[in-house]
Amino acid sequence: MSFEDRSVTDPRGLRALAHPTRLALLELLAYEGPLTATEAGERLGESPSSCSFHLRQLAKHGYIEEAGGASGRQRPWRVVRGADYAASESDPETALAGAALAKVVEATRQRRLEEWHANARNYPKEWQDASFGSYRPTFLTAAELKAMGEAIDKLFEPYRGRMTGDAPRPKDGLPVALIMHGFPVAPPPKQPPRSRKTAK
Repeated sequence: MSFEDRSVTDPRGLRALAHPTRLALLELLAYEGPLTATEAGERLGESPSSCSFHLRQLAKHGYIEEAGGASGRQRPWRVVRGADYAASESDPETALAGAALAKVVEATRQRRLEEWHANARNYPKEWQDASFGSYRPTFLTAAELKAMGEAIDKLFEPYRGRMTGDAPRPKDGLPVALIMHGFPVAPPPKQPPRSRKTAK
């Protein structure tokens, strides 16, 4: 079963995912395939009962499903889809739920980066040399910034199938996180005051 990121506009679905353990479970299932709550708990350092609860919540909102092959009370789970959220297209309720999810996602990204810096020296030299990180300030228009993001996304496209299950994963490959942001750092421009129509 392959999976893909799909646009989520249901605030309940966004809130369901806005939890560190659920994000970790979703990522773990995507990387390693079907796992039971006990197996997932061993990898994440969580109790089986905690993982079981969070897995059921993910399943309730359509992110995962039972993979079959249950043995007793142990049920393997597999990913059905990830989540993609666009704040610019949201109503206020969805925007609040999306902001909560974005906060958890950003915390997860930061934790991943800190773990890499703490353990980089333990990786083979080829992986240390291959890793990268940069901070490149410049001036761009909104259109240029959007085009740059789309260009980066195109660079990633040939490798997307390895995560979704539509393409084989290299035997000597490792799970890799590409964390990229592009956003203005100046205060937002002031909006002109709205004109008031005088009542007749």
